[in-house]
Amino acid sequence: MPDYTSIRNYCKKFQQLNSTVIDGFLIYYAAQQDRLNREAEKKLARYRHISKIMPEGWRNMSITQYIGHRVFRRGGLINKYINHSGLSHLTDEEMAFLELQKEHPWRFSFAEVTGRPEPDFFEMSDQFTGEAYLIYSPGMTRIQQTQNPTLWFNLIGFNGKCFEAYGPIAGYSGFERDDILFFATELNRGKWFENGRELMDNVEENPVPYLCLFSGSNFPLSYHKEDQIVQVSAEYLDDSFNTAAFGDKFKVEYNHGVYKLSLKGWEEFPHYTAAYYDEKEELLFLNSMTDRGFRKLIDRLNECGYRLSYEPDVRLNMAMVKTANDILKKEIELNRYDKLFSIDDPDENPEGLENINTMLAALIPAIITGEKPDLDALAAQYGVDPETAREIYGQLSNKMNPINPVASIVNQTGGLNPNQIYDLVACNWEKNEGPVQLNGKLPSTDVSGSILFHNARTMLLKAQKEDGLGLTQTGNLQRKPISGLLPECRWPEGYLETIKEVNKVLNEHDVWLLHSTRVLLEIAGLLRKYKGKLKGVKKMSELSLGSRSGELYRHLFITYFRKMNISYLTNNTFDFPNLQANTPFTLFRLQLLADDWVSIDELPEQILLPLANEEIATRSNKYTKPDWLLYTLILKPLELFGLMETRKTGDESEWSYKPDKCRKTPLFDKFITFRV
Repeated sequence: MPDYTSIRNYCKKFQQLNSTVIDGFLIYYAAQQDRLNREAEKKLARYRHISKIMPEGWRNMSITQYIGHRVFRRGGLINKYINHSGLSHLTDEEMAFLELQKEHPWRFSFAEVTGRPEPDFFEMSDQFTGEAYLIYSPGMTRIQQTQNPTLWFNLIGFNGKCFEAYGPIAGYSGFERDDILFFATELNRGKWFENGRELMDNVEENPVPYLCLFSGSNFPLSYHKEDQIVQVSAEYLDDSFNTAAFGDKFKVEYNHGVYKLSLKGWEEFPHYTAAYYDEKEELLFLNSMTDRGFRKLIDRLNECGYRLSYEPDVRLNMAMVKTANDILKKEIELNRYDKLFSIDDPDENPEGLENINTMLAALIPAIITGEKPDLDALAAQYGVDPETAREIYGQLSNKMNPINPVASIVNQTGGLNPNQIYDLVACNWEKNEGPVQLNGKLPSTDVSGSILFHNARTMLLKAQKEDGLGLTQTGNLQRKPISGLLPECRWPEGYLETIKEVNKVLNEHDVWLLHSTRVLLEIAGLLRKYKGKLKGVKKMSELSLGSRSGELYRHLFITYFRKMNISYLTNNTFDFPNLQANTPFTLFRLQLLADDWVSIDELPEQILLPLANEEIATRSNKYTKPDWLLYTLILKPLELFGLMETRKTGDESEWSYKPDKCRKTPLFDKFITFRV
């Protein structure tokens, strides 16, 4: 078995060299020598409409990745630079590092995870070259904490022990191998890729449009009950087509030289399964929006005398439909025949499939966020009957409805009816006039055990006492106030020790709990940045007094769960708005259920409303399960506030440090009461 501890240490050393030699020198050297930054900017300019909607920093990171690829790809510029006098200042170790990269060219890889032998190590399978490799990537681990990627796109290089990724890491939640193949063919109209290596050669030649696929990385796979919603199609030459052979298995229509054969029982949502025959082209075109519908169509046609394969020519997820449309700035026609059979009577004919596909792609962002779209406007825009649009949206989002007044939901809410749930979730915490009552008169002895409260008050008092804490040019705490705060603050067991194993010098972002505390105090209006310092806000200064500890604690709690993004403390890259809005209900259920130790893995179904439960379920995978997200986003902050305590009762030899049990502390019922 590989010595993963040794490999991990080697990888960390490699990353230090990477940071020093490549990020700190060679990227700038290459940009100056061959104007690669301008080359990258020119290629990205074609997709400026995508850059505008991407996360802050993506464009610069992509330019850096592009330059790194041009330098270290097969036949890259490193072969020219390696003997340049401009590299003469590098040490022998640094030159040996570059020689290793020259001998093992970097390449892009679309890959699936096939195994996870150790934390931060992933066994990968390249979906286009068939290569298997081991990669060390803490970044992939972080993404898996909030996402469930089906496919990864990385620029990878060999470090002598395993592979590592350079630049932005793309984990696609709604793309599969065939989606990438489809995008490549749409990008290169008229070109046919004989095999996966030809496609990857196209990526290597110009990776920029493929980098833009990051814009759709958060779109999930679409499902209706058990069926994945996909565009599945195939074409066959047929010079002996005869409608008499189909009997009563199909509904047959004809228009402008094209027959449409709708498979009875499968012609409506979600399947829309049909075959089309073009007399002029002597072409049989098969189409369905589910795999099950496509296989049923094949079965029925084979019963009629055909010998067709279950393997489609195209299998496309709705996430790629939208993403490709956006990147390529065109409406991609998925079924050129469907428009011949437009709706005259909605009771007799299913909606035009092309219109349904396009509308579904537009609905994806709304379904992700839980926002209610303007269905009438969408129906008019895409030529779909409004009632059909409402039916489709209702079918896709019904299970995500947070206040569905049916018995099965009420049974999960401790007996609360929908109106009570609404009042609970929507009440104003600050006024203390609704179902949630937060006690702001607790003595300092009750709240002083809270790590988050203690650290926030310590930072606030220090800023007041020293007339501000020094800030860097980027607005973070300078090392001097950090070194003063670290011993005065409190930390979870082993927290600082783990950080110091990796970082010799600690900056604010290295100690994320310190950083998020500073952000919390700013959002709470207790600290503000002024002339290069972090200073206390005078009108709020009295909240730091020991006699007002209860008020400060209450103010911080409300700010954290109602105003601050709960994803920030855990450094998650994705938001959980439904889970955060669900917090009052979660607290209500914990009050009832957590008097004694309860299993965390059983809690999501018991303390979350359906929309919040669905939100964390769609981000989970076999490594990052819903209970882990619930712990990091809700239970851990409550623990830092001193309201919950957790413990690990499972196998201590397991690498996971997540506790599996939790219960309320006495402070919970002192601080939070409910009137429902």
